[in-house]
Amino acid sequence: MPQLDLLTFLPQFTWFAIFFTLFYFRVVTVFLPKIAATLKVRKKVKEQNARDRATVGEETQQEVANFEKILKNNLNTTQKALAGDRAAFSKASEKVFVELNNTALTPANEVYLEAIADTVLAEHVLHEICDPNFKPAA
Repeated sequence: MPQLDLLTFLPQFTWFAIFFTLFYFRVVTVFLPKIAATLKVRKKVKEQNARDRATVGEETQQEVANFEKILKNNLNTTQKALAGDRAAFSKASEKVFVELNNTALTPANEVYLEAIADTVLAEHVLHEICDPNFKPAA
C-alpha cells in the first residue's frame, strides 16, 4: 500500500501534524472565541427579549385596564346624560303639548266636538223619525 510506504510515511505524518496543529490553534484562537461571543450575545438578546415581553405584557394589561375604566366612566356619564335628556325631553314635550293644546288645538278641538255633536244629533233625529219609541243611550 502506498500510504504505508516507509520512505514517504514520515514526511506525510510530519506535514499532517503541522497542518492539523496549525488548524487546531487557528480554530481555538480565532473561531471558537467568535462562536462563544456570538452565543453570549444571542443569550443576552434572548433574555432581554423575554424581559421586554414581560414588561410589554404588564404595560398592555395596565393600558387595557385604564381603557376599560375610561369606557365605564364614559358609559356612566352617557347614561346619566341620556337620563337627564329624557327627563328634560319629557318636561319640554309636556310644556309644548300643553301650549299646543291651549293655542293651536283648541279651535281644532272645538271643531271636532261640534262635528261629534252634529253626528250624534243627526243620528238622534234619524232614529226619532224612523222609530218614535227610540230612547237614546245614556
